[in-house]
Amino acid sequence: MARKFWTHLARLVILLWSWCHLVVAYDPDTIDVHIVCHSHTDAGWYRTYDSYFTGYVIPILNSTIDKVHSGKNYKYNWADTSFLAKWYREIASEEHKKKLHELVKQGKWQFMGSGWVMSDESLTVYKNVMLQLQTGIKFVEETFGVRPKIGYQIDPFGNSAVTPSILSVLGYEGIVLSRIGTTFDWDLEASENSEFIWEGSNFDNKSDGKPILAHHLVRSKYQAPAEFKLQESSFPSWIHPKAACKDKEELNENYKECIKLYWDEVIHPSLTGHRHNQVLSIFGEDFAFKNAHYSFDYIDEFIKVVKEHFQEVTGKKINIFYSTFNEYFDAVKNFNNGDIKFPVYKGDFLPYVQLEDGNFDHWVGYYSSTPSLKQMIRHLFQRLRSLKLENLLSFLKDDSVKTSHEEIQKIQEDTCIFLHHDSITSTSPSPTLVDYAHRIENIEKKIDKIENDLLNTFTKKSISKDSSKASSALKGTKLLTIFNPLGYTRKELANFTTSTEYVQLYDSEGKVVEKAEIYLEYLTQYTNSSINTTERQFVVIFEAEFQPFSMTKYFYKELDDSAQCQNKCVKVISTQSPNGGTDMKIENSHIEIGIKRGQLISSYKDKWSGITVDLPTTIHTYSGTKGETQSGLYIFNPTRNSTQRELRLQMRNLQQGKLVTIIHSFYKLTGTNTLIAQSITLNNCSNFALQRSVRVATKMYSEELYEFTMRSDLSKTFGSDKTQIYSHNGADNQLKQFYTYEEAKKFNLTQNEMEYVGLNGFASIYGTTFRSENDIFFGFVNSNSILVNPLTKSHYEIMLMRNTNYYDDKGKYSCCSLLGIVDPLIDKNMETFDQILFAVQGIESFDNVQKQLSAVLNEKLQVRKTEVKYEDNMDTTPDSIFVGSGLSAGFGDIDIIDVSFDTGLKPSANWKLRSSMPFNVSLHPSFRIDSYGNKGIEINTNKPFLIDPSADSPLKEKRSPYTDLRDLFTDDMSFPIFNDKNKKDYTYGYVDVTTSLRNLKSVPIKEKVEYVALKDLKGKFYGDHKNSEDPAVLVSEVPCSKDGKYPSVSPEDPKAPLHPFKEHRDPTDWDEDKTKEEYYPGGCNTCDNKDISISPFIWSFVKVLAVAFLLCNLALCGILFYIKRLRKNQIHKYVMY
Repeated sequence: MARKFWTHLARLVILLWSWCHLVVAYDPDTIDVHIVCHSHTDAGWYRTYDSYFTGYVIPILNSTIDKVHSGKNYKYNWADTSFLAKWYREIASEEHKKKLHELVKQGKWQFMGSGWVMSDESLTVYKNVMLQLQTGIKFVEETFGVRPKIGYQIDPFGNSAVTPSILSVLGYEGIVLSRIGTTFDWDLEASENSEFIWEGSNFDNKSDGKPILAHHLVRSKYQAPAEFKLQESSFPSWIHPKAACKDKEELNENYKECIKLYWDEVIHPSLTGHRHNQVLSIFGEDFAFKNAHYSFDYIDEFIKVVKEHFQEVTGKKINIFYSTFNEYFDAVKNFNNGDIKFPVYKGDFLPYVQLEDGNFDHWVGYYSSTPSLKQMIRHLFQRLRSLKLENLLSFLKDDSVKTSHEEIQKIQEDTCIFLHHDSITSTSPSPTLVDYAHRIENIEKKIDKIENDLLNTFTKKSISKDSSKASSALKGTKLLTIFNPLGYTRKELANFTTSTEYVQLYDSEGKVVEKAEIYLEYLTQYTNSSINTTERQFVVIFEAEFQPFSMTKYFYKELDDSAQCQNKCVKVISTQSPNGGTDMKIENSHIEIGIKRGQLISSYKDKWSGITVDLPTTIHTYSGTKGETQSGLYIFNPTRNSTQRELRLQMRNLQQGKLVTIIHSFYKLTGTNTLIAQSITLNNCSNFALQRSVRVATKMYSEELYEFTMRSDLSKTFGSDKTQIYSHNGADNQLKQFYTYEEAKKFNLTQNEMEYVGLNGFASIYGTTFRSENDIFFGFVNSNSILVNPLTKSHYEIMLMRNTNYYDDKGKYSCCSLLGIVDPLIDKNMETFDQILFAVQGIESFDNVQKQLSAVLNEKLQVRKTEVKYEDNMDTTPDSIFVGSGLSAGFGDIDIIDVSFDTGLKPSANWKLRSSMPFNVSLHPSFRIDSYGNKGIEINTNKPFLIDPSADSPLKEKRSPYTDLRDLFTDDMSFPIFNDKNKKDYTYGYVDVTTSLRNLKSVPIKEKVEYVALKDLKGKFYGDHKNSEDPAVLVSEVPCSKDGKYPSVSPEDPKAPLHPFKEHRDPTDWDEDKTKEEYYPGGCNTCDNKDISISPFIWSFVKVLAVAFLLCNLALCGILFYIKRLRKNQIHKYVMY
């Protein structure tokens, strides 16, 4: 008993002393200050991309290169590659290019981040983020021969857990962050942990790459204090307060005030938040250094003043110098001979919550700002991916094809711009958003042109082909191509539109497609607050099987009347008009959907499993009028309760066919002029996942000032507190933390019930799922990122449209609202949301169904209706990158993430594969694959190359057995592909075989990372999440494990992950051979421990002294902590976002 008391007493004293230490700054003898100069160049915001480039970027690059090259110790850092590449290719003189190459070689110009743009992290798909990073890295590496080491994400509104995983895969070592949210910001600074090892999504615990050291900028500022003026700012004059240190004269006249300000705002917070004497001091802001000569002269004077007077003003010695982000991170890692401990943070920094003017602002509104633009961007990336694969496929079919690599690369670069954190987020004024939309339209036209050119390859005449029967049937038809961009066989419904109801459809052999039908689609027009459905089109829908990465050919004929059909036309589904005043249901063999009066959808019943989910779905509105809301372009902060709007049915049509059942409903919302059209579609095809799901497309038109949400109540099925909510970010499903109002108040996350409304909102990128305690999964996949706002764990709303005239001023300009865009491409008055609902039981069924349904919306079959007429001997056979089915028994998950095509002596087809299952794959039979590097695997064959975990294969002698790609291809194995084995000096293709992200076989970690415990706001330690054999110890009674060897760990408090830092003991501290008595001499509460006999009087006296000592220390630390918090509240008003 006594031994246990002293053990816990010692731990408490150590913890208390550590906590007190957190409020005292690190106090080194000499402070090293790294002056890091940069300019944050948005790829469009309150100006368009081209306007920024012409008016700002060109003078920034020209003047900065000249100044840095002029001598002294000037250094500069550049992040955004798109602007640099455009300047280098179109504007830069040979002299400037030469100077820049010299600066890079000398280390005076360094690249950080180097993505094509600084991408958003809350709405983007991880594959697309990887692509834009690779696009930027490719230009930097090919042009300057260097690769970036440090990520740079200082302006996105929050940071995703996917980011460190992506950076680790791409070889980065660190990242600089800024906007992580007020509560995180305070906690990092107060706990001396503004630098930490960031572990994000680990993709089924199989991605274990290089650790990413994260640096959070002091007070979330990526510029010097506003009082220091580098130049005439690009911001309006009212943005910055009157500067006391605005020029060289004032720096000298007011040196005491300026140095004290610099100490208070930059140096002291840095020393407080870090564990070393290195200070990162950022000089620059949005589009800074436009006049680099003035800016660097000002910094020169500032450095001189600081060197001369710093010790006089602060009593500290300082070493201040120009530096780069790379040099700063190297200095930190080498501090004290590398003996520095970093805490480990696992998770994201979303949503971004900012405390400003006494209010908590939830930056979740932009998740649903201008959904139509988000849909256009998602669709464009899908088309880009398919184009690159089609281009590769055309090369495999005919290697004489010379498609312009430069043209496709340009399309890729232009597409990546839309991932910028003010583009896909729609946080730009109307002219910029319209500019983005027209850029997308122009790129789509370029893709159309290249795809038309590629058709010649896929339809090349076959001399030996006996196609007389097919030729006879296909005369007079036109070509319809369907490309499957995924690496597995899909059996789905494909469709295309036509202006006539008389259509013949044939397969590649000239046979009539039997599983096909036509349904009517209403092109709804909204005029004078009424719905016009007179304009319609016909949709041909048919079922087929599509091979992996394949181009399948069909042929169609559009006719004028039924007399021309000759009983070969696709059957048209008849249209009925059911009674709109009664409840109704639609069903197929697997599910039943109920629709009650006044509701969009009411219930979902899965006939196979017996699951019934009640989900009465209605429309609610929040006021969007200034004075009645604080919701703007960025934030969702309503100040009044929502209003449920009655749905008044205007018209309803039902179409019941053999493949699909569709019900079209048209509503008007009471009290408004808002109109809604909704289509609910059930599938009767042979795809099991599609049969068990329902597709719901909702279109809304409104010119009124409201925020419209579609609200569903699942409480009858998911009413338990144990219900879990997951959001799919495109890579994995992430559990979302839900806070009740009482919990939010307890953790100081909200101040009133209205402020609480948006607290739990999150972005649904690929979909959202609710999981009950008995493993019932109900969810949806969506076609574009959108705001999902849980009101309870079983009651949620989806933000469909946002019209508000309130300026939330988060962009520091009153230029940006949700009004004013009426453009043929992007009409703010009309929005569409497409989702597929499903319900299953069991995790395996959930994984399978979610994956297939996500592909339907987000990896769509690319159907192209062409005007190419059938000709005799036209090649009608399917074309595929893989020979045969491509997969063993239909299992596996192969995904070509990126394909870049070159011709010449450099690598041409860059594949990145991933697989979660064993699989068989056959490459094109004309390929010879040779390995290079030190792996020693060589394949010399003109036969199909087979990867087979069970059968004999060309690699069986080298390594066996093969369980999946990680066992076959490890550590970045690369293979050049040659079309002709005799032409070893000419590379047509290049395969970089890596299991990207999901099954990555990581490069071994070279750096030793020591972990240190960090206390969160609730005062507990968390267990080690990396090594289950190294449990952390809570400061409490610790029960032994069943084997009596290791103590077990108490469950983590599910309500505490506000700041989910994890405790890590240095791995060398744990000795598996020690017994529990040797490792924990105090024992644990389930073990028999002998008490040490002590006099009761002495025992009581010691306990009283110990308690008194602890209370005194606690009071002292509380006072210091309170003073620090007061100071934080005063400082916060200077924070710029």
